[in-house]
Amino acid sequence: MGKLAKWFDNFWYHYKWTVLIGGFFVIFFLICIMQMVTREKVDVYVMYTGPAVLSHQTIKDCESAFRQVMSDDYNGDGEKGIQFLDMTLMTDEQVAAAKQAAEEDGQGALMINAKILSETKTRFNNEIFGGESVICLLDPAWFESVKDGGGFLPLSEALGYAPEGAIDEYGIYLHDTDFGSFFGCFDYLPEDTVLCFRRMTTVTMFKNQKEEQQRWEINKLMLKDLMSFTAPETEAPAETAGE
Repeated sequence: MGKLAKWFDNFWYHYKWTVLIGGFFVIFFLICIMQMVTREKVDVYVMYTGPAVLSHQTIKDCESAFRQVMSDDYNGDGEKGIQFLDMTLMTDEQVAAAKQAAEEDGQGALMINAKILSETKTRFNNEIFGGESVICLLDPAWFESVKDGGGFLPLSEALGYAPEGAIDEYGIYLHDTDFGSFFGCFDYLPEDTVLCFRRMTTVTMFKNQKEEQQRWEINKLMLKDLMSFTAPETEAPAETAGE
């Protein structure tokens, strides 16, 4: 025991920091591997971009709404996974209107952080160009901006048919669909929020082509499910006694 203790003291004296640093990286990589193995795989990413500010609960409710209309676990991992990405992004006109409304209401000068808006717009452009979100819920201004750049797939190609009530071949107002009008969480989005479907971009050339094509097909299934959703009929409230 004395020799072993002496050897250990000598070893620890010379290699203490090597052992500590090596142990740190071993634990770090084990944690990363465990997270990758156990984390929920997302079937569909959905992005909202517009002036609305959504609470954490509203975002969770929106994710639940999409899950409820999913006809299947698209990626076959045993979970119906939806991730709802929200970006509060106002146009210059909306910023000016918000400031004017605040002054008229006697709230004084409304402070809007231009830097945050600029950073959010960059995030939005990056998501459109090469992000995970394919199904998009957009303010008309951002919808038109992406459409002008050829960023959307025609709804007829995504669905296999042209939906009634679409505003053009690329978009339809979310609230004009049974899906958007039935689930209360979408009441927090403006009435002119446009539902649209992102086109595959050149960025996919640098990704696994087979996986990317499969991801787009999964999103098409999601779009078909939400567009085929029919709101259940609600019974008229019963008359109260004596009326």
